[in-house]
Amino acid sequence: MLNSLKVAFFLAFKSLKRSNKATIILTPIIIGVSFINIAFSSALFSGMLKTLDNQLINNWLSHVIIRPERGKQYLEDVQKKRKLIESIPGVIATASHYKLGAQFTFDRWADAKNIESGGYQVISVIPSQEKKVIEVYKHVIKGKFLDDSDTNSVVIGVEIAGGAGSSFNENSLKGPTIGDKIYIIFPNGVRKKFIVKGIYKTGIDGIDMAAYITQKEMESILGTFNQASEINVKLSSPDNYRPYISKIQKLIIDKEKISGWDQFLTMTKQMKSSFVILNGITVFISLIIAAATIFIVIFINVINKKRQIGILKAIGVSKNIIIVSYLIQAVFYVIIGTLIGVFVLYVILDAIFKSYPLDMGFGKVSLDIVFSDILSSLNSLIIVSVISGFIPAWKTSKEPIIKAIWGA
Repeated sequence: MLNSLKVAFFLAFKSLKRSNKATIILTPIIIGVSFINIAFSSALFSGMLKTLDNQLINNWLSHVIIRPERGKQYLEDVQKKRKLIESIPGVIATASHYKLGAQFTFDRWADAKNIESGGYQVISVIPSQEKKVIEVYKHVIKGKFLDDSDTNSVVIGVEIAGGAGSSFNENSLKGPTIGDKIYIIFPNGVRKKFIVKGIYKTGIDGIDMAAYITQKEMESILGTFNQASEINVKLSSPDNYRPYISKIQKLIIDKEKISGWDQFLTMTKQMKSSFVILNGITVFISLIIAAATIFIVIFINVINKKRQIGILKAIGVSKNIIIVSYLIQAVFYVIIGTLIGVFVLYVILDAIFKSYPLDMGFGKVSLDIVFSDILSSLNSLIIVSVISGFIPAWKTSKEPIIKAIWGA
């Protein structure tokens, strides 16, 4: 068996050495392009989902979310619960919010004409604590974010403000800017005037269709104290949040709903399903190109060397050794092509995307290259190449010796 492999490797080496130099150069390049098509699309889709997930985590959800049990409107004794949660090693910080729907009105000229209105979500924050958990403050494009002492200030998303930066201008207030007055009618009937202090844009429409006021202001309007619609928890190890949920449940006896961030990402789950289909199409096309390339190269090779194959069989070399020698050539092309593809992907494309990330609106997207995807791409290319190389080699090697030698 070992001797047979040595003979097969020797024959493959001699065949490659005598092959056309252009073939030896161009074939791995084509395989490399096929590899890049497979790996690049996977890395780009993965990068898009990762960016979107990070945007939702950093600007909306955090890593662990605690909400009231069914039938209750608010969490109780929030400050005590936050202190208990923050005592857990690995918890960076917590923040609490009131979240509720409200009716907004904007009268630019204060003349009771052309009044714009709409229903949006109002979120209360303690700004100094909020910045440790949720990063909406980093996305303020006009004005400033809230301070703890603010009482009648509001920061609104670009989808509420409207204008050139919004995606749904028709559903916005069409134009309030810094210093303008907005009236908000809360669910309990309280109507209050707020001054626009800032406008933010994260690029995610659902997040940008909310407004922020201080927790002190919200509690004065609702007549509540030390309550919240949710507690958001930021972790040092977000990919492994489940142990923290167990620890939080042991500290908090109440029956609150404690969830990880990924349980809220139905949008990204749907996108992931679509990306899997698109990536599958790309992979299929790339594998077809690779398979056709290898088939043509090996087919031409064996046709040109039919007489040599006949002589090898005549001196006792088995057809299996001849077939294996051509399969070795196919694998050689794949490995060299993959190395070319890996170099281009890691050294060139990855560096370009890190320096100039793709602006997708919801965030800056870089490539997310996963090593397991690289191995999967390599395995797929080897399999299709071996199959493509086997067919012409097997067909020629089974011909009678005389026919192969004389080309009959």
